[in-house]
Amino acid sequence: MPVFRGYPEELVCEAEGYPQPRIQWLYDPAKHVSEAGGNLTVFEAGLYNCTATNDVDTSFIVVEVVLNEDYLPLIAGFVAFMVVVISVIFVFIYSIYYKNTKMGGYSLKKAKLSSTPNGNVAQNGGRDTPL
Repeated sequence: MPVFRGYPEELVCEAEGYPQPRIQWLYDPAKHVSEAGGNLTVFEAGLYNCTATNDVDTSFIVVEVVLNEDYLPLIAGFVAFMVVVISVIFVFIYSIYYKNTKMGGYSLKKAKLSSTPNGNVAQNGGRDTPL
């Protein structure tokens, strides 16, 4: 049975018989486990032996717990890191482009004057009318 690191797994041991069998778990005492009502909650890899005993017979089963790694947080962290790196690269390239093209900067050219002696005279279809 695979167990992900940091996530406990509950092992259930049930037996039927007459008289009612007693359930007992055997495991390495150095293992971090929690036992309640015939169920065993395990946090690490190892061999766990469930024994059911009554006056007539004894039966057992051995459960091997294998520790697996949960790679989802690592993958999520890598994706977030790559998004930050790509954003920084984009901002860097954009700032270089912005400086080179001088976006937002204006240069005024020498203004041309009209041929009229007074630049404030309004044109009225070629007709001059005194004010």
